[in-house]
Amino acid sequence: MALPERLASVLTDPPRAFSPVPLWWWSGEPLDPARLRWQLERFVEGGVYQLVVLNLAPAGTDHGCDADDPPFFSERWWESFLGVCDDAASLGVSLWFYDQLGFSGADIQARLVARQPAFAGRRLQRLTVSGTGQLVLRCPAGGRAISAVLDGEVVPVVDGQVECSVVTESRLSLFYETDHGFDYLSPAACAALLDQVHGEFERRLGDRLGQVVVGSFQDELPSVPTWSAEFAELFLARYGYDVRDRMDPLWELDVPAGARLRQG
Repeated sequence: MALPERLASVLTDPPRAFSPVPLWWWSGEPLDPARLRWQLERFVEGGVYQLVVLNLAPAGTDHGCDADDPPFFSERWWESFLGVCDDAASLGVSLWFYDQLGFSGADIQARLVARQPAFAGRRLQRLTVSGTGQLVLRCPAGGRAISAVLDGEVVPVVDGQVECSVVTESRLSLFYETDHGFDYLSPAACAALLDQVHGEFERRLGDRLGQVVVGSFQDELPSVPTWSAEFAELFLARYGYDVRDRMDPLWELDVPAGARLRQG
């Protein structure tokens, strides 16, 4: 077949692997196996051979939508999903699953942190005071002091408080961390998170994974934390100096955070 004819054939009857991949919302009404099968058949009639299964309200009422029925990852939900996998296989449809880690009300990360507080992310913050005489800063409740700097020189922090007496106009800064969200910088936390979702799909799907279920979809992953429990020590090992002694540039230089730290 000549090239123009092959191109015409592809455009007239595109391979199923290149079909649109719409989101298939499993929310709004209780799931019904017969209706799910009917919807799959309508997709196929419309030339859609790939679908992303996504729950809008996986853990309760959300986004103005009633709670999903059955709840996401419940035994009844898995029964519905596995049944749809079998229907999809018989119709030549490929499925994707949404991992519920970004745009989601599933609160998977929050539940992991509740069970394992070490998985909490950390946010780097700063307090400053300028003037003469006695300058005092105290770490806010819920914060943990990291270091303090007086006009670029490291000064000691005692029990979350730093005090300095100066005779000329000076600036004192106290750097501290607070818990915030999930620690995407932690290999252990991320491994637990992936096991919670992707690992469960692997355990449940068996040989359906990679055949009828061809991938996972991610949407709007939250911002990574600005600090972590191991960051300072890892930075010291890699770059040879302690970033906790040079925190001011993180706020003073208008460059990406990674570049700020490497400048030393």
